[in-house]
Amino acid sequence: LCGRRSGLHVRAGEALEGIEVVLQPGARVRLRYTGADPYGSFSLIANGEALGGDGVERGGSSLRVVPAGEIEVRWSTPSAGAATVTQRITLAAGDERELVWDGQP
Repeated sequence: LCGRRSGLHVRAGEALEGIEVVLQPGARVRLRYTGADPYGSFSLIANGEALGGDGVERGGSSLRVVPAGEIEVRWSTPSAGAATVTQRITLAAGDERELVWDGQP
């Protein structure tokens, strides 16, 4: 299951009450990096909103739960600076797919 709620702003020491997050069947995406740099970074985006991101060591992977639908993955490496490579994938509820990036533009 996957749930998200946009438009919330929480600052250190604050608490939000009365917030409801509705869970729906989600999907899984495994992100694998095989490029020359020691690690690659990724950001996950759905419907124009950030879902999160992280880094993956060369040869490693990261499994993420995402909402069903179109997911955009933006990859970058330290040597690429601000340049990114974008991959798009459409997932149905319950799907599990792998995206591999070799570090090339």
